[in-house]
Amino acid sequence: MEQTPDLKKQALLLHTKGNNLVKRGKFDDALKSYDAALEINSQSEKTLLQKARLLFDLKRYSESALALDRILEIDSKNVEALVERGSVFDVQGLSAEALSYFSKAVEISPHNIMARRYLGRKLTNMGECDRAIQIIDDGLKIDACDDELLYLKGFALQKSEKYREALDFFDRAISANPKNTPAKFRKFLVSIRFDKTEKPFELFWDAVDDDPRGMLSIIGYSLESAPENGFFWYVKAVILHEYMSFIGSKEEALAAISCAIEIDPDDAFNWFYKGSILQCLGRNEEASQSMKQAQILEKELPLESQ
Repeated sequence: MEQTPDLKKQALLLHTKGNNLVKRGKFDDALKSYDAALEINSQSEKTLLQKARLLFDLKRYSESALALDRILEIDSKNVEALVERGSVFDVQGLSAEALSYFSKAVEISPHNIMARRYLGRKLTNMGECDRAIQIIDDGLKIDACDDELLYLKGFALQKSEKYREALDFFDRAISANPKNTPAKFRKFLVSIRFDKTEKPFELFWDAVDDDPRGMLSIIGYSLESAPENGFFWYVKAVILHEYMSFIGSKEEALAAISCAIEIDPDDAFNWFYKGSILQCLGRNEEASQSMKQAQILEKELPLESQ
């Protein structure tokens, strides 16, 4: 289709409409708007990229890959598309392919901080921490205050068991961006190795207060690799019970605290907390039984929740 000024304007309006629909949570309508824009201009890398990102967020990875491949047919050096394509490979468990695309993005645009973040993270997750640190350090020469790169270097150092150095970089990441939740979480995990006071836990719960959804996501990811960690299950229960108000969150909280109890059935506080959740669900008889079990295990705990 010949691109007249009016058609270009119409395609841009449809693209913008799609972006606004995404912000409003109307994802199906947004996809229709992007598709309408692409009917006018099928070569629009900008619209294809937005469509691909939305499909990725909707976990429609194969469709996202098709849109990204189309961009790379148009421009094989589109760094954003290379990074996004690598991310699709990554969630599909194709690590070698993901690494290849992230590496190509950095090779094409060595000053691109975003590409270095993705490559550094992937190398760290693959256990290639020395290579990751080299990629990250080169990025920090470009932007010494990039909180994501600072966090990722701390993460790579943590995986290399260089804990003191890792703490320093987590602190620097938090200083650069006080809202960097992953850095706070990692700092907690490292701090409890050295600091046996309550301070690491105070910092941890401050991070939960600052970003409960972010922490819930991190805890969920952590439980995939450490499902036997009772503390993480307890934290998940607390966030769902006390911070989330969507339908089903209380039931999910109950399931989480039940997992914590299964791991450590002698923890009185977990029984007590389960009773609190059951009371909120109106299941008073079960709540009473849970509270009584807590009292048996720990005499000083109150019989009823406050």
